[in-house]
Amino acid sequence: MKTKRSMIWMILAVISVVVITVGVTYAFFNYVKEGSTENSMTTGTITFLYTEVSGVGRGISISNAFPVSDEVGKAQVGEGNVFDFKVTSTTPRNASIPYEVTARMKSDSTLDPSAVKVYLTEVKGDMETEILLDQYSSLVQTSISVPENITEKTLYTDTVPANSSNYEKNFRLRMWISEDTDFSDGSMNGKTFTLTVNVYANAEVVTQEEIVLQGFAKKIYDDNTLITAEPTLTTSSNNSDDASGLYRSTNTNSGNPTYYFRGEVENNYVSFAGFTWRIIRINEDGTVRLIMQTGINDNALFRIYINNYSYEYMYYTNGTAKTELEEWYDANLAEYDNKIATGNYFCEEAKVKYSSSMVAGNVNLTLYSQYRPTFECQTDANGYGLINTKIGLISYDEIIFTGMYYNINNSSSYLSGSASSWTTSPGGIGYFNGSNYPTIWYLTGPTDITEIENSLSPGSIYYTTAHLRAVINLDINTMVTGSGTSDDPYVVQ
Repeated sequence: MKTKRSMIWMILAVISVVVITVGVTYAFFNYVKEGSTENSMTTGTITFLYTEVSGVGRGISISNAFPVSDEVGKAQVGEGNVFDFKVTSTTPRNASIPYEVTARMKSDSTLDPSAVKVYLTEVKGDMETEILLDQYSSLVQTSISVPENITEKTLYTDTVPANSSNYEKNFRLRMWISEDTDFSDGSMNGKTFTLTVNVYANAEVVTQEEIVLQGFAKKIYDDNTLITAEPTLTTSSNNSDDASGLYRSTNTNSGNPTYYFRGEVENNYVSFAGFTWRIIRINEDGTVRLIMQTGINDNALFRIYINNYSYEYMYYTNGTAKTELEEWYDANLAEYDNKIATGNYFCEEAKVKYSSSMVAGNVNLTLYSQYRPTFECQTDANGYGLINTKIGLISYDEIIFTGMYYNINNSSSYLSGSASSWTTSPGGIGYFNGSNYPTIWYLTGPTDITEIENSLSPGSIYYTTAHLRAVINLDINTMVTGSGTSDDPYVVQ
Protein backbone atom coordinates (compact mmCIF):
# COMPACT_ATOMS: atom_id res chain seq x y z
CA MET A 1 0.00 0.00 0.00
CA LYS A 2 1.12 3.50 -0.65
CA THR A 3 1.36 6.19 2.02
CA LYS A 4 1.41 9.91 1.35
CA ARG A 5 4.45 11.58 2.74
CA SER A 6 4.98 15.01 4.16
CA MET A 7 8.32 16.73 4.69
CA ILE A 8 7.23 17.51 8.23
CA TRP A 9 5.19 14.50 9.34
CA MET A 10 3.60 11.33 8.15
CA ILE A 11 0.16 10.13 9.07
CA LEU A 12 -0.63 6.47 8.63
CA ALA A 13 -3.86 4.80 9.65
CA VAL A 14 -4.60 1.25 8.66
CA ILE A 15 -7.95 -0.43 8.64
CA SER A 16 -7.60 -4.17 8.16
CA VAL A 17 -10.66 -5.96 6.88
CA VAL A 18 -11.44 -7.90 3.73
CA VAL A 19 -13.72 -7.42 0.84
CA ILE A 20 -14.36 -11.07 0.22
CA THR A 21 -17.25 -12.90 -1.31
CA VAL A 22 -19.36 -14.64 1.28
CA GLY A 23 -22.27 -16.67 0.05
CA VAL A 24 -25.13 -18.95 0.98
CA THR A 25 -26.27 -21.52 -1.55
CA TYR A 26 -29.81 -22.72 -1.20
CA ALA A 27 -30.53 -26.39 -1.81
CA PHE A 28 -28.80 -28.68 -4.29
CA PHE A 29 -26.41 -26.13 -5.76
CA ASN A 30 -22.65 -26.29 -5.30
CA TYR A 31 -21.16 -22.87 -4.67
CA VAL A 32 -17.48 -22.18 -5.33
CA LYS A 33 -15.88 -19.37 -3.34
CA GLU A 34 -14.65 -16.56 -5.51
CA GLY A 35 -11.74 -15.76 -3.22
CA SER A 36 -10.66 -12.54 -1.58
CA THR A 37 -10.32 -9.11 -3.10
CA GLU A 38 -8.28 -6.51 -1.25
CA ASN A 39 -9.60 -2.98 -1.47
CA SER A 40 -8.44 0.22 0.10
CA MET A 41 -9.79 3.65 0.79
CA THR A 42 -8.35 7.01 1.55
CA THR A 43 -9.31 10.21 3.28
CA GLY A 44 -6.93 13.12 2.98
CA THR A 45 -3.52 11.97 4.12
CA ILE A 46 -4.91 9.01 6.05
CA THR A 47 -4.90 5.67 4.28
CA PHE A 48 -6.83 2.51 5.10
CA LEU A 49 -6.16 -1.06 3.99
CA TYR A 50 -8.37 -3.97 4.82
CA THR A 51 -7.70 -7.68 4.54
CA GLU A 52 -9.27 -10.75 6.08
CA VAL A 53 -8.15 -12.28 9.34
CA SER A 54 -6.25 -15.52 8.80
CA GLY A 55 -7.78 -18.86 9.67
CA VAL A 56 -11.53 -18.46 9.37
CA GLY A 57 -11.33 -15.24 7.41
CA ARG A 58 -11.76 -16.70 3.97
CA GLY A 59 -15.50 -16.28 3.76
CA ILE A 60 -18.73 -18.18 4.15
CA SER A 61 -19.61 -20.93 1.72
CA ILE A 62 -22.68 -22.98 2.57
CA SER A 63 -23.86 -25.55 0.05
CA ASN A 64 -27.21 -27.35 0.05
CA ALA A 65 -28.48 -24.94 2.70
CA PHE A 66 -31.79 -25.47 4.49
CA PRO A 67 -33.67 -23.21 6.91
CA VAL A 68 -32.34 -23.26 10.48
CA SER A 69 -33.29 -21.52 13.69
CA ASP A 70 -31.46 -18.44 14.93
CA GLU A 71 -30.08 -20.53 17.77
CA VAL A 72 -28.45 -22.94 15.32
CA GLY A 73 -27.28 -20.16 13.01
CA LYS A 74 -25.58 -18.25 15.82
CA ALA A 75 -23.69 -21.38 16.88
CA GLN A 76 -21.96 -21.94 13.54
CA VAL A 77 -18.17 -22.14 13.80
CA GLY A 78 -15.14 -22.87 11.64
CA GLU A 79 -13.97 -21.97 8.15
CA GLY A 80 -16.76 -21.79 5.62
CA ASN A 81 -19.34 -20.98 8.30
CA VAL A 82 -18.08 -17.70 9.72
CA PHE A 83 -16.23 -14.72 8.28
CA ASP A 84 -13.77 -12.97 10.59
CA PHE A 85 -12.41 -9.50 9.92
CA LYS A 86 -10.96 -6.69 11.96
CA VAL A 87 -10.61 -2.94 11.88
CA THR A 88 -7.32 -1.51 13.12
CA SER A 89 -6.17 2.07 12.99
CA THR A 90 -3.49 4.44 14.19
CA THR A 91 -4.36 8.12 14.00
CA PRO A 92 -1.52 10.20 15.41
CA ARG A 93 -3.25 13.54 15.11
CA ASN A 94 -6.29 15.41 16.35
CA ALA A 95 -8.75 13.98 13.84
CA SER A 96 -11.37 11.27 14.26
CA ILE A 97 -12.19 8.88 11.41
CA PRO A 98 -15.77 7.70 10.92
CA TYR A 99 -16.17 4.39 9.10
CA GLU A 100 -18.98 2.14 7.99
CA VAL A 101 -19.13 -1.63 7.43
CA THR A 102 -21.58 -2.66 4.70
CA ALA A 103 -22.81 -5.83 3.00
CA ARG A 104 -23.35 -5.58 -0.75
CA MET A 105 -25.61 -8.12 -2.43
CA LYS A 106 -24.21 -9.39 -5.71
CA SER A 107 -26.45 -8.63 -8.64
CA ASP A 108 -26.59 -12.26 -9.74
CA SER A 109 -28.06 -13.42 -6.42
CA THR A 110 -31.35 -15.27 -6.99
CA LEU A 111 -32.51 -16.05 -3.47
CA ASP A 112 -35.01 -13.63 -1.93
CA PRO A 113 -33.01 -11.45 0.53
CA SER A 114 -35.85 -11.74 3.04
CA ALA A 115 -34.88 -15.41 3.43
CA VAL A 116 -31.33 -14.58 4.55
CA LYS A 117 -30.43 -13.90 8.17
CA VAL A 118 -27.27 -11.85 8.84
CA TYR A 119 -25.60 -12.01 12.23
CA LEU A 120 -22.67 -9.73 13.17
CA THR A 121 -20.76 -9.90 16.46
CA GLU A 122 -17.76 -8.21 18.03
CA VAL A 123 -15.12 -10.69 19.16
CA LYS A 124 -12.95 -10.14 22.23
CA GLY A 125 -10.84 -13.16 23.01
CA ASP A 126 -13.24 -16.07 23.50
CA MET A 127 -16.25 -13.79 24.00
CA GLU A 128 -18.69 -12.57 21.34
CA THR A 129 -21.07 -9.64 21.72
CA GLU A 130 -24.03 -9.36 19.38
CA ILE A 131 -24.08 -6.26 17.18
CA LEU A 132 -26.77 -7.13 14.67
CA LEU A 133 -29.23 -9.91 13.88
CA ASP A 134 -31.78 -9.29 11.13
CA GLN A 135 -33.03 -10.33 7.73
CA TYR A 136 -30.87 -8.83 5.03
CA SER A 137 -33.93 -7.25 3.40
CA SER A 138 -34.74 -5.39 6.63
CA LEU A 139 -31.35 -3.69 6.92
CA VAL A 140 -31.04 -0.02 5.96
CA GLN A 141 -29.57 0.81 2.56
CA THR A 142 -26.28 2.63 3.01
CA SER A 143 -26.25 6.39 2.51
CA ILE A 144 -22.85 6.09 0.84
CA SER A 145 -22.99 6.70 -2.88
CA VAL A 146 -23.18 3.37 -4.75
CA PRO A 147 -24.55 2.56 -8.23
CA GLU A 148 -28.33 2.86 -8.47
CA ASN A 149 -28.92 -0.85 -9.11
CA ILE A 150 -26.75 -1.99 -6.19
CA THR A 151 -28.26 -3.17 -2.92
CA GLU A 152 -25.79 -2.43 -0.15
CA LYS A 153 -26.90 -2.47 3.48
CA THR A 154 -25.27 -0.97 6.57
CA LEU A 155 -24.01 -3.53 9.09
CA TYR A 156 -22.13 -1.29 11.51
CA THR A 157 -20.88 2.27 11.94
CA ASP A 158 -18.28 3.64 14.32
CA THR A 159 -15.58 6.28 14.63
CA VAL A 160 -11.88 5.85 15.26
CA PRO A 161 -11.18 8.44 17.97
CA ALA A 162 -8.58 11.13 17.43
CA ASN A 163 -5.05 10.37 18.61
CA SER A 164 -5.75 6.63 18.67
CA SER A 165 -2.57 4.58 18.85
CA ASN A 166 -3.99 1.06 18.99
CA TYR A 167 -7.61 1.08 17.82
CA GLU A 168 -8.81 -2.42 16.97
CA LYS A 169 -12.16 -4.12 16.62
CA ASN A 170 -12.61 -7.75 15.63
CA PHE A 171 -15.83 -8.83 13.93
CA ARG A 172 -17.45 -12.12 12.99
CA LEU A 173 -20.17 -12.49 10.36
CA ARG A 174 -22.55 -15.42 9.95
CA MET A 175 -25.39 -16.03 7.49
CA TRP A 176 -28.09 -18.66 7.26
CA ILE A 177 -31.50 -19.35 5.75
CA SER A 178 -34.32 -18.12 7.98
CA GLU A 179 -36.27 -20.97 9.58
CA ASP A 180 -39.61 -19.59 8.34
CA THR A 181 -38.61 -19.87 4.66
CA ASP A 182 -40.98 -22.10 2.70
CA PHE A 183 -39.33 -24.39 0.17
CA SER A 184 -41.96 -27.10 0.06
CA ASP A 185 -42.92 -26.41 -3.57
CA GLY A 186 -39.33 -26.71 -4.81
CA SER A 187 -39.27 -23.13 -6.14
CA MET A 188 -36.29 -22.28 -3.93
CA ASN A 189 -34.04 -25.04 -5.21
CA GLY A 190 -30.76 -23.92 -6.76
CA LYS A 191 -31.08 -20.33 -5.56
CA THR A 192 -27.96 -18.44 -4.47
CA PHE A 193 -27.22 -15.41 -2.37
CA THR A 194 -23.81 -13.74 -2.23
CA LEU A 195 -22.52 -10.76 -0.26
CA THR A 196 -19.33 -8.76 -0.27
CA VAL A 197 -18.28 -6.98 2.91
CA ASN A 198 -17.00 -3.44 2.39
CA VAL A 199 -15.52 -0.87 4.73
CA TYR A 200 -15.77 2.85 3.96
CA ALA A 201 -14.08 5.79 5.64
CA ASN A 202 -15.56 9.29 5.31
CA ALA A 203 -17.84 7.92 2.58
CA GLU A 204 -14.99 7.54 0.11
CA VAL A 205 -13.75 4.25 -1.33
CA VAL A 206 -11.20 3.58 -4.06
CA THR A 207 -9.31 0.53 -5.25
CA GLN A 208 -5.88 -0.32 -3.95
CA GLU A 209 -4.37 0.48 -7.35
CA GLU A 210 -5.79 4.00 -7.19
CA ILE A 211 -4.12 4.57 -3.84
CA VAL A 212 -0.73 3.11 -4.69
CA LEU A 213 -0.51 4.47 -8.19
CA GLN A 214 0.18 8.15 -7.90
CA GLY A 215 2.60 10.37 -9.77
CA PHE A 216 5.03 8.42 -11.93
CA ALA A 217 3.54 5.07 -10.89
CA LYS A 218 0.06 6.08 -12.06
CA LYS A 219 1.51 7.42 -15.31
CA ILE A 220 3.10 4.04 -16.01
CA TYR A 221 -0.11 2.21 -15.16
CA ASP A 222 -2.25 4.49 -17.31
CA ASP A 223 0.13 4.20 -20.28
CA ASN A 224 -0.09 0.41 -20.36
CA THR A 225 -2.74 -2.27 -20.64
CA LEU A 226 -2.30 -4.68 -17.74
CA ILE A 227 -1.63 -8.25 -18.86
CA THR A 228 -3.64 -10.62 -16.66
CA ALA A 229 -2.35 -13.92 -18.06
CA GLU A 230 0.18 -15.80 -15.93
CA PRO A 231 3.72 -15.58 -17.34
CA THR A 232 5.78 -18.65 -18.19
CA LEU A 233 8.55 -18.64 -15.61
CA THR A 234 10.18 -21.99 -16.45
CA THR A 235 11.83 -20.80 -19.65
CA SER A 236 12.69 -17.52 -21.35
CA SER A 237 10.08 -15.28 -22.94
CA ASN A 238 11.95 -15.95 -26.18
CA ASN A 239 10.68 -19.53 -25.95
CA SER A 240 7.11 -18.92 -24.82
CA ASP A 241 3.95 -17.24 -26.01
CA ASP A 242 4.00 -14.64 -23.21
CA ALA A 243 2.81 -11.21 -24.24
CA SER A 244 5.16 -8.29 -23.67
CA GLY A 245 4.05 -5.53 -21.34
CA LEU A 246 3.01 -4.77 -17.78
CA TYR A 247 2.16 -7.63 -15.39
CA ARG A 248 0.93 -7.72 -11.80
CA SER A 249 2.09 -9.87 -8.89
CA THR A 250 1.16 -10.01 -5.22
CA ASN A 251 4.03 -12.35 -4.34
CA THR A 252 5.60 -9.60 -2.26
CA ASN A 253 6.53 -9.27 1.40
CA SER A 254 3.54 -7.03 2.08
CA GLY A 255 1.07 -8.87 -0.14
CA ASN A 256 0.38 -5.61 -1.95
CA PRO A 257 0.77 -5.72 -5.73
CA THR A 258 3.87 -4.89 -7.70
CA TYR A 259 3.61 -4.12 -11.43
CA TYR A 260 6.55 -5.30 -13.53
CA PHE A 261 7.59 -5.14 -17.15
CA ARG A 262 8.23 -8.37 -19.07
CA GLY A 263 9.29 -9.13 -22.62
CA GLU A 264 10.08 -6.80 -25.52
CA VAL A 265 8.93 -3.61 -23.83
CA GLU A 266 9.58 -0.40 -25.74
CA ASN A 267 7.98 2.20 -23.47
CA ASN A 268 9.91 1.87 -20.21
CA TYR A 269 12.76 4.28 -20.94
CA VAL A 270 13.55 6.96 -18.36
CA SER A 271 15.90 9.93 -18.53
CA PHE A 272 17.19 10.85 -15.09
CA ALA A 273 20.33 12.57 -13.76
CA GLY A 274 21.92 12.54 -17.22
CA PHE A 275 21.57 8.76 -17.67
CA THR A 276 19.20 6.43 -19.50
CA TRP A 277 17.32 3.94 -17.36
CA ARG A 278 14.73 1.21 -17.86
CA ILE A 279 11.75 0.67 -15.55
CA ILE A 280 11.87 -2.71 -13.83
CA ARG A 281 8.65 -2.35 -11.88
CA ILE A 282 6.36 -0.31 -9.68
CA ASN A 283 7.17 -1.43 -6.15
CA GLU A 284 4.33 -2.36 -3.84
CA ASP A 285 4.70 0.94 -1.97
CA GLY A 286 4.30 2.98 -5.17
CA THR A 287 7.97 3.82 -5.74
CA VAL A 288 9.36 3.13 -9.21
CA ARG A 289 12.37 0.83 -9.66
CA LEU A 290 14.89 1.63 -12.39
CA ILE A 291 17.97 -0.07 -13.82
CA MET A 292 20.64 1.75 -15.84
CA GLN A 293 20.68 0.92 -19.53
CA THR A 294 24.47 0.62 -19.35
CA GLY A 295 26.95 0.24 -16.50
CA ILE A 296 28.40 2.88 -14.24
CA ASN A 297 31.81 4.46 -14.85
CA ASP A 298 31.39 4.69 -18.63
CA ASN A 299 30.10 1.12 -18.85
CA ALA A 300 33.30 -0.36 -17.51
CA LEU A 301 33.40 -4.09 -16.79
CA PHE A 302 33.80 -4.89 -13.13
CA ARG A 303 35.40 -7.88 -11.42
CA ILE A 304 34.47 -8.34 -7.78
CA TYR A 305 37.87 -10.01 -7.22
CA ILE A 306 37.89 -11.36 -3.72
CA ASN A 307 40.45 -14.14 -3.31
CA ASN A 308 38.55 -15.96 -0.59
CA TYR A 309 36.64 -19.24 -0.67
CA SER A 310 34.18 -18.45 2.12
CA TYR A 311 30.47 -18.32 1.26
CA GLU A 312 30.12 -14.92 2.99
CA TYR A 313 31.67 -13.25 -0.04
CA MET A 314 28.85 -14.26 -2.37
CA TYR A 315 26.73 -11.70 -0.52
CA TYR A 316 26.45 -8.17 -1.87
CA THR A 317 27.05 -6.47 1.48
CA ASN A 318 30.43 -8.21 1.83
CA GLY A 319 31.66 -7.57 -1.71
CA THR A 320 33.43 -4.79 -3.54
CA ALA A 321 30.45 -4.03 -5.80
CA LYS A 322 28.60 -2.34 -2.93
CA THR A 323 31.47 0.04 -2.23
CA GLU A 324 31.90 0.83 -5.94
CA LEU A 325 28.21 1.65 -6.39
CA GLU A 326 27.99 3.81 -3.29
CA GLU A 327 31.01 5.84 -4.37
CA TRP A 328 29.45 6.29 -7.81
CA TYR A 329 26.18 7.38 -6.20
CA ASP A 330 27.96 10.05 -4.15
CA ALA A 331 29.65 11.38 -7.26
CA ASN A 332 26.67 11.24 -9.65
CA LEU A 333 23.33 11.06 -7.82
CA ALA A 334 23.81 12.80 -4.49
CA GLU A 335 22.30 16.05 -5.81
CA TYR A 336 19.11 14.13 -6.70
CA ASP A 337 18.92 12.54 -3.27
CA ASN A 338 15.44 13.92 -2.55
CA LYS A 339 14.01 12.06 -5.55
CA ILE A 340 15.47 8.66 -4.65
CA ALA A 341 13.81 6.47 -2.05
CA THR A 342 15.77 4.65 0.61
CA GLY A 343 14.63 1.53 2.42
CA ASN A 344 14.59 -2.26 2.21
CA TYR A 345 14.39 -2.36 -1.59
CA PHE A 346 17.25 -4.76 -2.34
CA CYS A 347 17.53 -8.49 -1.68
CA GLU A 348 20.60 -10.66 -1.15
CA GLU A 349 18.81 -13.74 0.16
CA ALA A 350 20.50 -16.91 -1.12
CA LYS A 351 17.85 -18.86 -3.02
CA VAL A 352 18.96 -20.51 -6.25
CA LYS A 353 21.78 -22.76 -7.49
CA TYR A 354 22.64 -23.88 -11.02
CA SER A 355 23.99 -27.28 -10.00
CA SER A 356 22.93 -29.80 -7.37
CA SER A 357 26.51 -29.85 -6.08
CA MET A 358 26.46 -26.19 -5.04
CA VAL A 359 26.67 -25.36 -1.33
CA ALA A 360 26.00 -22.08 0.50
CA GLY A 361 26.89 -22.27 4.15
CA ASN A 362 23.75 -23.00 6.17
CA VAL A 363 21.40 -22.36 3.24
CA ASN A 364 19.90 -25.23 1.27
CA LEU A 365 19.67 -23.65 -2.19
CA THR A 366 16.95 -24.67 -4.66
CA LEU A 367 18.02 -25.97 -8.05
CA TYR A 368 17.11 -23.42 -10.74
CA SER A 369 14.84 -25.88 -12.60
CA GLN A 370 12.74 -26.38 -9.47
CA TYR A 371 12.74 -22.77 -8.32
CA ARG A 372 9.80 -20.42 -8.84
CA PRO A 373 10.65 -16.70 -8.70
CA THR A 374 9.01 -14.30 -6.28
CA PHE A 375 9.27 -10.68 -5.25
CA GLU A 376 9.41 -11.78 -1.63
CA CYS A 377 12.66 -11.54 0.32
CA GLN A 378 13.36 -13.21 3.66
CA THR A 379 16.40 -13.56 5.88
CA ASP A 380 18.15 -16.78 4.89
CA ALA A 381 19.83 -19.34 7.16
CA ASN A 382 23.11 -17.43 6.88
CA GLY A 383 21.47 -14.28 8.22
CA TYR A 384 21.25 -12.30 4.96
CA GLY A 385 18.12 -10.89 3.33
CA LEU A 386 16.86 -7.35 2.78
CA ILE A 387 19.37 -4.54 2.25
CA ASN A 388 18.48 -1.01 3.35
CA THR A 389 20.17 1.33 0.87
CA LYS A 390 19.52 3.87 -1.89
CA ILE A 391 21.45 2.10 -4.64
CA GLY A 392 21.97 -1.55 -5.49
CA LEU A 393 21.64 -4.13 -8.23
CA ILE A 394 18.87 -6.16 -9.82
CA SER A 395 18.05 -9.59 -8.35
CA TYR A 396 17.89 -13.06 -9.92
CA ASP A 397 14.11 -13.13 -9.46
CA GLU A 398 13.60 -9.76 -11.13
CA ILE A 399 15.62 -10.86 -14.15
CA ILE A 400 13.47 -14.00 -14.45
CA PHE A 401 10.35 -11.83 -14.38
CA THR A 402 11.74 -9.72 -17.25
CA GLY A 403 11.79 -12.86 -19.39
CA MET A 404 15.29 -14.24 -18.91
CA TYR A 405 16.23 -17.75 -17.78
CA TYR A 406 19.38 -19.66 -16.88
CA ASN A 407 21.47 -20.84 -19.85
CA ILE A 408 18.81 -19.97 -22.47
CA ASN A 409 19.43 -17.18 -24.96
CA ASN A 410 16.65 -14.61 -25.00
CA SER A 411 16.25 -11.82 -27.52
CA SER A 412 12.70 -11.09 -26.32
CA SER A 413 13.32 -9.11 -23.15
CA TYR A 414 13.87 -5.40 -22.72
CA LEU A 415 17.17 -6.33 -21.07
CA SER A 416 18.31 -8.26 -24.15
CA GLY A 417 21.17 -6.81 -26.13
CA SER A 418 22.16 -4.42 -23.36
CA ALA A 419 25.11 -4.55 -20.99
CA SER A 420 25.68 -7.54 -18.74
CA SER A 421 24.93 -6.98 -15.07
CA TRP A 422 25.91 -8.35 -11.71
CA THR A 423 23.00 -9.07 -9.34
CA THR A 424 22.61 -9.09 -5.57
CA SER A 425 21.70 -12.81 -5.67
CA PRO A 426 24.21 -15.37 -4.34
CA GLY A 427 24.73 -18.55 -6.37
CA GLY A 428 26.61 -20.72 -3.88
CA ILE A 429 30.13 -22.13 -3.95
CA GLY A 430 31.09 -23.35 -7.43
CA TYR A 431 34.07 -24.82 -9.25
CA PHE A 432 35.99 -22.35 -11.43
CA ASN A 433 39.44 -22.86 -12.93
CA GLY A 434 40.53 -25.42 -10.36
CA SER A 435 39.09 -23.75 -7.26
CA ASN A 436 35.76 -23.57 -5.49
CA TYR A 437 34.90 -19.87 -5.44
CA PRO A 438 31.72 -18.15 -4.26
CA THR A 439 29.44 -17.27 -7.16
CA ILE A 440 26.92 -14.54 -7.79
CA TRP A 441 24.23 -14.66 -10.45
CA TYR A 442 24.63 -12.22 -13.32
CA LEU A 443 22.89 -11.28 -16.55
CA THR A 444 25.06 -12.11 -19.53
CA GLY A 445 25.35 -9.61 -22.37
CA PRO A 446 27.03 -8.94 -25.73
CA THR A 447 30.44 -8.45 -24.10
CA ASP A 448 30.48 -11.99 -22.74
CA ILE A 449 32.37 -14.15 -25.22
CA THR A 450 32.19 -17.56 -23.57
CA GLU A 451 28.65 -17.33 -22.21
CA ILE A 452 25.25 -17.47 -23.89
CA GLU A 453 24.12 -13.92 -24.52
CA ASN A 454 21.06 -12.55 -22.76
CA SER A 455 20.61 -15.22 -20.14
CA LEU A 456 21.33 -15.82 -16.46
CA SER A 457 24.57 -17.39 -15.37
CA PRO A 458 26.56 -17.86 -12.15
CA GLY A 459 29.75 -15.80 -12.05
CA SER A 460 32.84 -16.35 -9.94
CA ILE A 461 33.76 -13.47 -7.64
CA TYR A 462 37.39 -14.10 -8.60
CA TYR A 463 37.29 -14.60 -12.38
CA THR A 464 34.05 -13.22 -13.89
CA THR A 465 33.61 -9.66 -15.14
CA ALA A 466 30.28 -7.92 -15.71
CA HIS A 467 28.88 -4.42 -15.53
CA LEU A 468 27.49 -2.69 -12.49
CA ARG A 469 24.13 -1.48 -13.79
CA ALA A 470 22.89 0.65 -10.92
CA VAL A 471 19.35 0.12 -9.63
CA ILE A 472 17.49 2.89 -7.77
CA ASN A 473 13.93 3.55 -6.65
CA LEU A 474 12.30 6.88 -7.43
CA ASP A 475 10.26 8.46 -4.67
CA ILE A 476 6.46 8.12 -4.72
CA ASN A 477 6.02 11.82 -5.38
CA THR A 478 8.06 11.74 -8.60
CA MET A 479 6.48 13.41 -11.62
CA VAL A 480 7.53 12.92 -15.24
CA THR A 481 6.89 14.07 -18.78
CA GLY A 482 7.20 12.00 -21.95
CA SER A 483 5.79 8.71 -23.17
CA GLY A 484 8.52 6.25 -22.18
CA THR A 485 9.84 5.37 -25.65
CA SER A 486 13.51 5.56 -26.57
CA ASP A 487 12.79 8.69 -28.66
CA ASP A 488 10.52 10.23 -26.04
CA PRO A 489 11.58 8.81 -22.66
CA TYR A 490 9.98 9.66 -19.37
CA VAL A 491 11.85 12.66 -18.04
CA VAL A 492 11.94 13.08 -14.28
CA GLN A 493 10.88 16.58 -13.23
